[in-house]
Amino acid sequence: MIDLEVLGPLAGSGNCGGPCRAGGACPAGAIGLWRGQPLADVAGRPFALAEIRRLEAAYRAAPVARVDADAQCSLDGSVIAHKPSFSHQTEHSPAGPVRTFPEGDDPAHVKEPYHAMSPTRTRTNVAYYVQTHSRPAQVERLVEVITEGSPGAVVLVGHDVSGQPLNVPRLQAMGNVHVLPQRGGYGDFTHVDRYVEAADWLDANGVGYDWLENLSGQCYPLRPIAQIEDTLAALDTDGFLLYSPVFPERVPASADQGAAAWYSLVRPFDARMRYDYRHWQFSKPSAANERLIRPLMAVNLLQPWVQVSNSYSTVGIRRRRTVFGPGLHCYGGSFFCTLSADCVRYVSSYAKANPDVVAYFRTVLAPEEVFFHSVLVN
Repeated sequence: MIDLEVLGPLAGSGNCGGPCRAGGACPAGAIGLWRGQPLADVAGRPFALAEIRRLEAAYRAAPVARVDADAQCSLDGSVIAHKPSFSHQTEHSPAGPVRTFPEGDDPAHVKEPYHAMSPTRTRTNVAYYVQTHSRPAQVERLVEVITEGSPGAVVLVGHDVSGQPLNVPRLQAMGNVHVLPQRGGYGDFTHVDRYVEAADWLDANGVGYDWLENLSGQCYPLRPIAQIEDTLAALDTDGFLLYSPVFPERVPASADQGAAAWYSLVRPFDARMRYDYRHWQFSKPSAANERLIRPLMAVNLLQPWVQVSNSYSTVGIRRRRTVFGPGLHCYGGSFFCTLSADCVRYVSSYAKANPDVVAYFRTVLAPEEVFFHSVLVN
């Protein structure tokens, strides 16, 4: 029997394959069978497209089925408190070039009037904001699955104007989809700027929403969109945000200790370099520059006052004081989150009302991984 005949029954069996079941047919087995692209030898043939999509859908469903099966069988006695809605398929890769365009010089392929756009649905349970800069085909696949699962849902694609062009008409044809040209960056405050701009766009265009999903172009849902939205509609919480103290030794025991004792954003050395130093970018991050700058990082081991980062092409000087303290502990975690409308507007209002704090975060590394968390958790 060939693998594609085995995959479907395994993925849909709802069987964890543990000692409480017989036969070994299970979602875990389906995951184990997956070895690269399905039907790779005929991937470009029209007759294979539907079968490839079916197999990919079965594979994406397998992790969720396994979580459900493991919980039912109680293999290890643990309690699963939360199952992920979206898979953030981030890849660890060298920083891409950071390019900016002169004021008003937006490429034609992403131009769309800012306030002239009128969403066809002004009230939605979940609004989707997708930050993109490359891989247009992958972006289209994500938007397509969202709009198919929730027809009429507001999907706002914030696209980096220096990135690969998107097929805007094709995206708009999928439903209530809008493309917002934005200036992107890598590991800097532009990620937060873009998020706040998207939140302002929703308010300026009269879009009422209960939740805002913050996604990248490489995300993909592990559950049906309708099921995700139904789950969110039944909740009475402020949001889903992975976080923990970036500097545990600086946070009193009485303060929020975060998601779990085992979770930390980065190692202590990296945490200090990122958030205790004032950084200047001296070159555009790239794979080539990362290799060239690496030898300079030896200076980091010789003294504590100056730190060089080859990942971000920056040099940092240690500050005498930071913005963090009793009223603003530094929390950090994943930038990708699901927040209630109240939380989204609070973050947006805080950024506008505290320019001194924002100015500090503009000079640290990877501020998007601490800004929301520090503002909301405190």
